[in-house]
Amino acid sequence: MTKKQMPWILWIHILLIVLALVLLASLVLSDPHTPVSEPVSLTLSGTYSLNGGQWCPLEEDTSLNAGDGTIVIRGKFSSDILEGENINLYLNHVAFSLSVNGTLVAQSDTWDTPKTRATCYETWASVISPGIKAEDEIELQLQNLHGTGNTRAYNEALSSLCVADGATLREYLRGESLLWRVTGLIIIGFSLAIMGIALSFFLIKVPHSQKFGVMGVMSLFAGIWITLNTLDISQWTRLELFNSYLPEVAALLFMFELGLLIHMSVSDTVKRITAVSITAEAMVILAILVSCLIARIRIYELLSYWLVFQFVIGFVLLGCCIFDGVKRREEKPALLWLCALMLLGILTDLVNLRFGWWDYGLVARVLFIVLFLILVVRGIERISVNYRTSYQMDKLEADLKNSRIVAAMSQIRTHFVFNILNAISGMCKYDPEQADQTVVRFSRYLRTNINILQEDNLVDFQSALQHLEDYIILEQVRFGDKVIFKKDIGVDDFMIPPLILQPIVENAIKHGLRPKPDGGTITLRTRREEHAVCISIRDDGVGFDTNAEKKTESVGISNVSFRVQQLIGGSLHIESEPGKGTTVTILVPCEEEQA
Repeated sequence: MTKKQMPWILWIHILLIVLALVLLASLVLSDPHTPVSEPVSLTLSGTYSLNGGQWCPLEEDTSLNAGDGTIVIRGKFSSDILEGENINLYLNHVAFSLSVNGTLVAQSDTWDTPKTRATCYETWASVISPGIKAEDEIELQLQNLHGTGNTRAYNEALSSLCVADGATLREYLRGESLLWRVTGLIIIGFSLAIMGIALSFFLIKVPHSQKFGVMGVMSLFAGIWITLNTLDISQWTRLELFNSYLPEVAALLFMFELGLLIHMSVSDTVKRITAVSITAEAMVILAILVSCLIARIRIYELLSYWLVFQFVIGFVLLGCCIFDGVKRREEKPALLWLCALMLLGILTDLVNLRFGWWDYGLVARVLFIVLFLILVVRGIERISVNYRTSYQMDKLEADLKNSRIVAAMSQIRTHFVFNILNAISGMCKYDPEQADQTVVRFSRYLRTNINILQEDNLVDFQSALQHLEDYIILEQVRFGDKVIFKKDIGVDDFMIPPLILQPIVENAIKHGLRPKPDGGTITLRTRREEHAVCISIRDDGVGFDTNAEKKTESVGISNVSFRVQQLIGGSLHIESEPGKGTTVTILVPCEEEQA
């Protein structure tokens, strides 16, 4: 399987995941048992008293804070309730007691239980009516089990009063919770896919795979919280683990993962502050969990302390995001700004816990879903781009390998080797010492060309110059004084790709000097410029007209240009004039520019 095929396979997997989630949603949405009726709303009007204080009129827009203590409401129901019908009300970590004409009809199991032992969860209480008339005197008492928690709990209990049998209530609550539940399950599905992709990226050492994994874990906790934080959670199970502990723990861990993601996204300027923040948050979460496990303290009793702490840490992290985002605005750190927006939504919801303007966590839920969709779309695009880039890099690597082989083999031409060997053979008869020196140069020349077949690392300019001089001396063995080489080296402490000088000089000898009866001179110069080293190779040969129709560029020169551009980010330029010669200029960027 090639890299080119990978994006299609990735899209197939994502499509299968989406189809599976859509199928799950359709199964949940298809409801063969839809009730023909809905719960009948019930209103209790009268007066109320907090903690035995003065009695106040209970009106439709009265705001009751569950953190103020126990409330007693006396009044009348809005309609008759037949004997045997079910009166239902939603209890968000509160207990209730209901009396009719002074007679106790029902109360929570935890009504007289000490707060430290009270079961903590969200549930729907159902009371069987003894037969209640609209004129009967009703007394409803509501008690906050822990003195903390959702300030809207009393108003939610009163607004949820309704008459309905168990099946009707279940189906109604199922419909009301369906959107959030399906959304949460889809987020959980996608988060598991993200975690799997992040793990595979980590194993193959893809950059930023850890950040991708943190996003997956954070989304998993958010999905759990959204799925379990629904009106019908008590219809699934009465276990306190799912009704209270699991969603709250998911919220704690989500905030930690969000802080960790921010820490991984900010620059070193504020990294120490974010490190201290997430370390403190980890210690607080650990203390809460240990207190619940060992000291048997209800998690709901500790949440008020965590909320205060989270409010402070949230503002610290938000300040770090804004400061770092503004400082790096040219980089456009989109992920950092998305984290800041998520933090702002969470802080807004924390403020709402005190005033109860809207449902608990509504802003954070909606904002996270929107941001999650944005990140999923961007993530899919980024994965596709990464695979395409990977394929292009593999192709570039193959092209560089081919260019390396071409560069090495082009310098070991058959006729060139035969000519040198014949020349050496002749030297052995009249100048053995020169023959020996020529053999040494020729073997060194061949060894350099063979080595490049195995690797294509950059070489220092001095080594490249020695290889070039070996080649020129070998050519002078063939052509004598028709090839003169001069050098003006202003700088030599830099690196270049191997075998880029010799093809240019060879081209100058072949097309510039050999057509001239007396040959000519090749001059090599190096100079340091502002951000690069300039290498110029000039010959005083026959030259050519650059304005005329461009001839097909030689394989050697095009190969050199490709290797210079791809390996060091440099460039090659050719200038020529008929009768005056040709100049080839190579710009080698400084190491900082190459990086």
